Amino acid sequence: MLKAAELVVVDLPALEGWDARALVRTLAHELESLGLRKLPLRVVRPVLPERLSHERSPARLAAALDAAGARAELAQAVAGIGAEGHVLLFPPVLGLATNASVIEALEAASGSRVGEALAFPPHAVSGYRLQRALDAAVRRAGAERVDGRVDRVVAADRDRLELLRVDGKPPRLAADAVVLATGRFVGGGLEAGPDAVREPLVSLPLYDGDGRRIDGIPAHRSARKGYGNEQPLFSAGVRTDRRLRPLDAQGRPQHARLFAAGDLLGGFDPGRERTGLGVALLSGIHAGRAAAESLRAPQQSLGAAAGGMP
Repeated sequence: MLKAAELVVVDLPALEGWDARALVRTLAHELESLGLRKLPLRVVRPVLPERLSHERSPARLAAALDAAGARAELAQAVAGIGAEGHVLLFPPVLGLATNASVIEALEAASGSRVGEALAFPPHAVSGYRLQRALDAAVRRAGAERVDGRVDRVVAADRDRLELLRVDGKPPRLAADAVVLATGRFVGGGLEAGPDAVREPLVSLPLYDGDGRRIDGIPAHRSARKGYGNEQPLFSAGVRTDRRLRPLDAQGRPQHARLFAAGDLLGGFDPGRERTGLGVALLSGIHAGRAAAESLRAPQQSLGAAAGGMP
């Protein structure tokens, strides 16, 4: 995108929560803040067929574009809008199951590269596609999926863990290895009660980006006044060793086969550092590989488990 001759943001004014002009302003500000070259930016509003132009729901519009007829109509609407070297940036609505086919049709019709802006709900279609792809990969690998809400993760012994469930059966689920990818405050991986911040599943110690331990103290003590100021609370999380095993208060792995990934890891603020989902993706890959490796390697090579895990 940064090498494009021009970036054209597609305006779909009926779409709930989508503001093409605001996105252009944000992109211009981000390019300036990061010291990158100025990129020509403009907004274009294609003339859509009526059945697409009035759709407010991103998910319903994406589902409609899975049909070949709607896909062809959208392609006809953007024909001639772009040019070689240009990028057309759409909201994330370009199909649910046929995203690649929709993009291919739009690129052929417009003569431009086509992409989607990342967005939060209600524009969470890209996340839905990723979840579908992950679910399919799990099925192809022959893995069993068990849904349920976990209340605690405890050590069954040196080699195994147990997930204590609050819904579903069985109430105790044995696991040879566990990856905690529970997020921070939004995902429920951390809780900020009136009296203390805590990690609810294992009671792991938590640290902010400056290395201060913050579990057990009120959340407001890790917040600072001023919107633009660094907020230690937003970098809170667990410490890990090189295998991404969470550490206890003495700096030892809580359990040899317990791993952590994503925003549960402390020491970074994705909003402030503009890392987006990069840390989550990379740490998820590494934690998953480390967990699988722990099942193949002799236990003595993994390091002793700490004695503090319940």
